[in-house]
Amino acid sequence: MHAEIREAEDDDSDHILRLFKLMQEEERYYDPLLKSGDDCEGSLKNYVNSCIRGMKKGTKLLLVAESEDGKIIGVVSGRVITYAGIYRREKVLYVDNIYVVEEWRSKGVGSALLSAAEKKAHEMDIKIVELDAYVGNHNSIRFYEKRKYTPIYTRLRKTLDNHAEK
Repeated sequence: MHAEIREAEDDDSDHILRLFKLMQEEERYYDPLLKSGDDCEGSLKNYVNSCIRGMKKGTKLLLVAESEDGKIIGVVSGRVITYAGIYRREKVLYVDNIYVVEEWRSKGVGSALLSAAEKKAHEMDIKIVELDAYVGNHNSIRFYEKRKYTPIYTRLRKTLDNHAEK
């Protein structure tokens, strides 16, 4: 089976929204603070639309993987950020999301999406791509490390007990 990677179009937004909702549900396993996909549909829809608009300006990225039968089976999204302040001034493509429907995983679709995102970054004269992965998502971490991504920091969280005596 083969998938074509292409830039997302306005007509793809409902299909991309469906994938983001599926991704949101899967990621809730790793982060209990995440809302369900249905509970944040408006936010996800706004995000998809902003990515489509931002692609035209060169500030965002939204690519889809489309199967031979025309189904959207994967998506990668991101944004261009510029480090400043204590960092060297550097443009970075920050990959916000990458998702492939379960039946298409381990078939090269995720690799093709990430490679296409890296190619777009190169075309925009961006030399650095960054992304996050949940600590417990060992499959994702292996996937990224296999593609030469290296960890740079770990975010920690503590939930405070509101009922503790003061």
